[in-house]
Amino acid sequence: MSEPGVHGTGYTLRRSLFAFVEKGNAAFGAVMSSPLSRNGFALVGNTVITSVLGVVFWILATHLYSPAEVGVGSILISTLVTIGGGAQFNFANVLNRFVPRAGGRAGKLIVFSYAIAGVASLAAAVVFVIFADRLAPGLAFLKDSPWQAGWFVGAAALWSVFSLQDSALAGLRQSVWVPVENSAYALLKIALLVFLAGAAATGFGLFVAWTLPLIAIVAVINLFMFRVLLPRHARRPGAGESLAARTILNFFGWDYLGRLIFIAALGIAPILVLSYGGAIAAAHYYLAWTIAYSLYLVGRSMGISLLTESAIETERLPALVADTVIQTVIPVTLVAIAIVMGAPILMNLFGQSYAQGGTSLLQVLALSAIPWSLVTIFLAVARARGWLRAIAGVQVVTLIIAIGVGAALLPSLGALGMGIGWLTAHSLVAIGIGGALAIRSGPETSMDWWFGLASSLARLAARLRQPADRSGHTAADDDDVRQALAATGIKGADSWQILRTVPTPNGTSVVLAGEPAEAKAVLKIGRSVAARRSIAQNHDRIDAIQAEPALAALAGKVPRPLAFVVTSAMTISVEQVLPGTDGREVLGDAALRPQALQLAAAAIIAYHAQTATEVTIDHLWLERWIERPLSALENVGGRHDDAIARLRHEQGLFWSGRSLRLGGGHGDFSPGNILFAAPDRHAGCVCAPVELSGIIDWDRALADAPSGFDLCHLALTTRMLRREEELGHVVHQILASPKWDADELSWLAASADPATGWPNEPAAVRAMTSLVWLHHVASNLDKAERYAVSRLWIASNVGRVLRDFIAPDRPK
Repeated sequence: MSEPGVHGTGYTLRRSLFAFVEKGNAAFGAVMSSPLSRNGFALVGNTVITSVLGVVFWILATHLYSPAEVGVGSILISTLVTIGGGAQFNFANVLNRFVPRAGGRAGKLIVFSYAIAGVASLAAAVVFVIFADRLAPGLAFLKDSPWQAGWFVGAAALWSVFSLQDSALAGLRQSVWVPVENSAYALLKIALLVFLAGAAATGFGLFVAWTLPLIAIVAVINLFMFRVLLPRHARRPGAGESLAARTILNFFGWDYLGRLIFIAALGIAPILVLSYGGAIAAAHYYLAWTIAYSLYLVGRSMGISLLTESAIETERLPALVADTVIQTVIPVTLVAIAIVMGAPILMNLFGQSYAQGGTSLLQVLALSAIPWSLVTIFLAVARARGWLRAIAGVQVVTLIIAIGVGAALLPSLGALGMGIGWLTAHSLVAIGIGGALAIRSGPETSMDWWFGLASSLARLAARLRQPADRSGHTAADDDDVRQALAATGIKGADSWQILRTVPTPNGTSVVLAGEPAEAKAVLKIGRSVAARRSIAQNHDRIDAIQAEPALAALAGKVPRPLAFVVTSAMTISVEQVLPGTDGREVLGDAALRPQALQLAAAAIIAYHAQTATEVTIDHLWLERWIERPLSALENVGGRHDDAIARLRHEQGLFWSGRSLRLGGGHGDFSPGNILFAAPDRHAGCVCAPVELSGIIDWDRALADAPSGFDLCHLALTTRMLRREEELGHVVHQILASPKWDADELSWLAASADPATGWPNEPAAVRAMTSLVWLHHVASNLDKAERYAVSRLWIASNVGRVLRDFIAPDRPK
């Protein structure tokens, strides 16, 4: 027999470990649900894997080859990378930018890029070999060995194709394959490094180990890309955008110049170190740079993903930028600090001489990756926005500062001087970019960027917390749940299992109960006063809809009440589970969105029409619709009195005295409260129409809403979903330019009201948008204390909009 308690303790520890791993996997999956994160972190993962394997490669190299051979081999590799980078003619950025929307023409664009870059690399490598004794005296031996010269030239062409295929995979949104190919390449390099040790006295054996695997990797990856990935990409909805030659050619102007300048800086730096300090100093620099540059590639990887996603979802660029900054700067900073602390250990892996000559250099280079991550994100934004001259300007300034400072410090500090040059250059450039953007954007737009960063951080935290929110533990006592289920009168309901619990912002717990394979009922459980009131209002509204014969068509889309239980401690309502997919998922799909919005609009318009009556707007309506919600804003803090007074005046001026048809409204008609029977996809094609299957959560239902109120709410919240922006920023954009996009008007027009000019007249758009915003924020402040105490939420969603009512140039 085992000792008492030992089995129980071990079992508990295992359960805790399994739970931790499960939550970690769920959190990781939540973060990676975004294409930006998925492709960006796939590229970052590639950087991590290849960096680790790269360190292994160079550790073995330092033990199998002499320092001089390592120095010569590293310069050969650095020169190869420099030639290949310059001869690619900026096709890497072209593929990232244009392949996502090229459809069936993507393959031709990729082949064209390969051909031009390959031929240019061959030519550039031949020129370098001819003048090697002048350009890099340490590599003059290439002129004396035809086979080594030929190998170098051929490797240059292969390297260009190898580099561009990563950009092609990223443009196809298939970055998950990049770590696979690069891991295979790194492992083959290591195997060949050991096999070729001692085969060459000049370090060329090291270079052969680096380049020979390119033949197999290039062949296999491109066969897979052209046989599998490209045909799949051509069928993707939204692909097939025409490629304007002039737009593509712009990338070979200022952007290409900027790329050449930065590549030149990368190539000049080690040559300067070799010239001033010799082969051993060059080896120290190259190994430290190899480790630090892996951290540089984190920012570049996220920048590539940003450029790819912004080409597909241009309207989401601000949110994409904010997410990229948060998901880049935080990990880069943490890893940089770790490298600074562990630099002595890392460099000692290569040998004591490398630790003495490269530890401080590695620390400085690691720190330089932090400002560089911001610079590389700016470069991605500049490419997406077409600020091509700015790209060249940033690279020129970086080259001047880095090489200038590095060259000045090399005689006294050795290779460390070049590291200080990079840190100085990236820091000053990042500060300059931030200052220039702030001046150009102005204080309001700059503040929006800060709000965007804060919102991105909050979204990331929410995704990480999401698994804990769905832990399966109910907030109510089991006995109360059983009592509520028994009250439904359904046979066996009191024995149903609690499948999942999802807490809501207002303190209500939403519980799914039923058989293990099928949810049968939704329980809404509230303990707070606000939560109990919300549950009662929802129950009364759906009960009234089910009881009204004229609303029979809508009743089939509204949950059927099953039970309503009130105790001294809580209120519980039990509703029918409606089938369907969350509207946020459906409306987030560009291919399904138009049809889904038309269906949702038709349903809510029919409900309003069935319940509407002609009414002249009087002071009682203004009291309910304007004064009461405005009173909630007066208590949120800040100096908003003047803005609130102007908002009150503007709303009263627009609505007062109008004769309108007022009727029932949902009050919170947003993607998360709509369910659709979404079709399956086969080979990237939608094979069946979308169907509206439900409208839920009627606790904000209204009896006298103006026509268009619910659809305006849906338009605003759909923009929030599409762009991942706060409501305050979306409303601010509408108030600044009160008109709807053509795709929005296609379904908003069904709620047209000649009495107000909705949804075409700017004054009506401004008034309705302000009214929807006012009710939304007032309702949130009333339902949940978390909103009232959140300074970020208030600043982003209340203060941001109220400032529009005191701006001197606001639209009338």
